[in-house]
Amino acid sequence: MKTNTELIIALRERYRSANKTEKATILDEFVALSGYHRKHAIRRLKAVTKSGNMKPSKNKVYDIAVVEALRVMWEAADRLCGKRLKAALPGLLYAMERDGHIALDLAVREKLLAMSAATIDRSLRPTRLHIELTRLAFWLLSAAFCVMETAAETAAWYPAFEPSSRLSPLNCVLFATLLTSETS
Repeated sequence: MKTNTELIIALRERYRSANKTEKATILDEFVALSGYHRKHAIRRLKAVTKSGNMKPSKNKVYDIAVVEALRVMWEAADRLCGKRLKAALPGLLYAMERDGHIALDLAVREKLLAMSAATIDRSLRPTRLHIELTRLAFWLLSAAFCVMETAAETAAWYPAFEPSSRLSPLNCVLFATLLTSETS
């Protein structure tokens, strides 16, 4: 294994800088020496080393100003999906600018209109997640309050019931449902 690795290191630069006929010759020699399958040998010789030749990361095309403008437009459009928002964006942007609700730079406006539906969905994902988590937290909190009220009322008219502070919100909701189904 060590000899194959040394062989790859020795041949890699020569293989990359060679033309098509020279690459075929180098590849034939490498396959004969290493015993690798031809396609695997090509992949090993073309592989990028960890020390260098790494592709630079993509620069973000849409900056914070574009994403914030998109959020405003999304809220104004009643939280449409990316596909529908993409179609509605030109008309909505024109109407909001005309009525003075939003004022965008020309560059931000062009980038906003150039966004694809998939990019719109990706850009709005953190906002949607925040909204869903807030909604879930509100539901759990309201369920816990309903249960506390129900437990206090139940303790008042049902002396055998002792409300426990260790009840989980789900158990509380189930208990409240059970009580309401028994009384009706």
